[in-house]
Amino acid sequence: MSSTGIKGTNIISICNITLPDSSLFVTALALSPDGRQVHVASSDFVTRTLDAATGNTIRTYPAHAARIRQIALRPDNTLLLTASDDRTTRIYDTSTGALVSTFTTSNTTFLSSPNGGGFRAAALTNTRAYVGDADGVVSEYDLDNPNSTALRTFKQHLWSVNTVAVTTDGKFMYSGSDDTYVYKYDLVNSGPIPLPWMTLRPNPGVSAYSDVVQENYYTTPPAGVLAVALFKELYVYVLGTDNSVHVFNAESGTKVGNFSVGTGVSVVRTVAVGKNSTTGGPVIVSAGNDRIVRVWDGAAGVASPREVGRVDGAHSGPVTCVGVSPDMRYFVTAGEDAVVRMWAVV
Repeated sequence: MSSTGIKGTNIISICNITLPDSSLFVTALALSPDGRQVHVASSDFVTRTLDAATGNTIRTYPAHAARIRQIALRPDNTLLLTASDDRTTRIYDTSTGALVSTFTTSNTTFLSSPNGGGFRAAALTNTRAYVGDADGVVSEYDLDNPNSTALRTFKQHLWSVNTVAVTTDGKFMYSGSDDTYVYKYDLVNSGPIPLPWMTLRPNPGVSAYSDVVQENYYTTPPAGVLAVALFKELYVYVLGTDNSVHVFNAESGTKVGNFSVGTGVSVVRTVAVGKNSTTGGPVIVSAGNDRIVRVWDGAAGVASPREVGRVDGAHSGPVTCVGVSPDMRYFVTAGEDAVVRMWAVV
């Protein structure tokens, strides 16, 4: 690994975990709420539960048939979800490793689905799973009814759903896509909020991708949505392909600000938000192809947080995944160097 430089706020590297094969890279991860376990999916299509303190493998789950795009945990850490390009989502019992449910999509492959309409994003509540796919569909599944078909499907996006987030009370869901839109859903009353709700397009009045052909798909979007993170049902942090985090009011959908988390050609690929246990304000962690992990404190300004810490050369390759504990005492990073790193903020 290249040299690591820690600057600013006190960030301590507390554990480095190397995957069994150095040729592997991490495609998804989730940190348990107590920071004691890291659930990691790698390029061999396998998910492992690791001890965050020792790096030991606690459990290995059966491999999917294709890349795992998302890992999600139920809030009480009793269930683990893996969503894959093989068109299946699996639910496992984290205490036993037993397979609880398998949900399968039968959506047809749209022009926007180079990977065949597989699952790309997911979130869990205590009773429901919400899974987004490459066809722009978000499906809702009942965790108490194993192997059931979707309770509801929401087809709002024109392109792949890259991110799904649900409020802690389970009342609202957000989905973000390559089509530059973030949609909000009232899960209790009315379904999708009147559209469009939030967008990263410079001209919201233009229909998303009405004039975009497939060969321009990866270069034409003004700012596709890579990730959505929520803070206390108050603010929505949206990571765009423009290396910026756009901040929206969660109630109205009004954009209240944005800030750059990368410069030049350094593509920021992941962002996560936790709560500062001292100030109660948001703390944002971002990372990407430049191998720099940045920590931002929003206590003084939610819409324009200041960078308070960074780790240069956090990994020897691009950083693709970040997970944070709710109280921001810990965060975990991983990427294309077969290493998972656990950090403490003190």
